[in-house]
Amino acid sequence: MNYEELLKKYRQGQTTEEETRRIEEDIEKFEAISVYLEETLEEERTGLEIEEADAKDIRRIKGKVNRKVFFYSFSGAAVLIAIILLINLICSQIFYNPNKGIREIYGGDGQLMLDLSVYTEMHNPGYIVNQAHAEPDWFGKYGLSVTWGRLFTGEEEKAYINLVRGKVKESGNVERSFKGTSIYHAIGTKLGMVIYEGKDDTSMDLAKAELQNQQEHIAALPESAYLAVNITFPEAKTVEEMLKFADQYQGVSIIYNYVESKTGALQMNGFGFERAGIIPDQTEEINQKYPYLWTLGEDMDSGDRAEKWTLHYESMLKYLSERGEFIDMMTDAVSGWSSVDYKEELETVKKEGIHIVGMQIHGKRQDILDIIASGEIDGMDILDVKVSEYSR
Repeated sequence: MNYEELLKKYRQGQTTEEETRRIEEDIEKFEAISVYLEETLEEERTGLEIEEADAKDIRRIKGKVNRKVFFYSFSGAAVLIAIILLINLICSQIFYNPNKGIREIYGGDGQLMLDLSVYTEMHNPGYIVNQAHAEPDWFGKYGLSVTWGRLFTGEEEKAYINLVRGKVKESGNVERSFKGTSIYHAIGTKLGMVIYEGKDDTSMDLAKAELQNQQEHIAALPESAYLAVNITFPEAKTVEEMLKFADQYQGVSIIYNYVESKTGALQMNGFGFERAGIIPDQTEEINQKYPYLWTLGEDMDSGDRAEKWTLHYESMLKYLSERGEFIDMMTDAVSGWSSVDYKEELETVKKEGIHIVGMQIHGKRQDILDIIASGEIDGMDILDVKVSEYSR
């Protein structure tokens, strides 16, 4: 096994304890060498002292020795620099490189932003990525700066994250940095992420009682109140039925559709419906390979709307299934999913369709009460409340 194969095993987490120790020691050694070369090479070349009595001989010998020292120093440095550059190149190839692919044009709108934007839409309801930039360092190290936008309030939230050879090295709350989603009662029950012991109807009874309680709280709010809520349906909806619901309740904004994972792997997943954010610079190849991957700027309101939104969701699954190194980074940080999970989910969706079990919606107090009164939902989580739609 050559060294590159060993590094690939290391990235995949398949090395033995001894192999892992060897690789990490080697990388640390080359990091130290790069610093050493920068700080001491000049000293070694100019700091030579020769003790001779004759001034003429000193000049002659010093000239010869300096030339030899410079030659050997330069040759040795060239070899070490070549090794350092090679190791650095290998690290950028086998570990996630957030700058490889789409280039930034205006700053923070390159490959990292596209990766995070698709991932955020699929797994983090109510958030969009406004900017994502990766500052490269040596040996697979990057400083990530990400700006998220929260759709309900319009506020921006920033995070600074250290990425070291495909792994997130964060001292704080990593899930918070990547906008990990909290699991609420109603939607968590629908997605099978909240389970109660006892009778089979226990969770449904609790959801019904909680829905009545939520209704009373909402009714007590000022008439101008604006809410962010999760709602769940007694039966899963198709994309066509989701669009019919959207047409019926045009006073509310459907922010996100929670999709039931038929494979059971991607429990918290879905797709956004409120088109917002920034359009990354996409090449024609990406548009052809992933149709409607980015809905902002696309005409989603005419023609076969259901087909367009279905293609959008399928394109997100396909895209993430083919971004293995990025998903490895996110798996290490927050999710526990693999690129294979997205591939299997895509195959199942193509056979069985999309099953929407709930939504995140934003709306005025009365609009939310009307939806509860309609009997079309069987559960609700109140996520946030504002004095009015235009307040923060």
